[in-house]
Amino acid sequence: MWRPRSAAPVDITKRGKRKFVLLTAEQFDRLAGRSAQRAHRVEDLSAEEREELLVGLDAVARDDDWDD
Repeated sequence: MWRPRSAAPVDITKRGKRKFVLLTAEQFDRLAGRSAQRAHRVEDLSAEEREELLVGLDAVARDDDWDD
């Protein structure tokens, strides 16, 4: 299983602009004021949103140009 190097949120950017923030489920629940985890299906995203998310996640997994 892939594990992040730190538990800090990760910005996912496109052309230098922040598009998404990757959080742990616990961080998200705390920010959203939720006690139960919620899941969303990638299939429910638009094609453009899905592509942006997957490209960003691939970059994070490869560690391309990400500051520690």
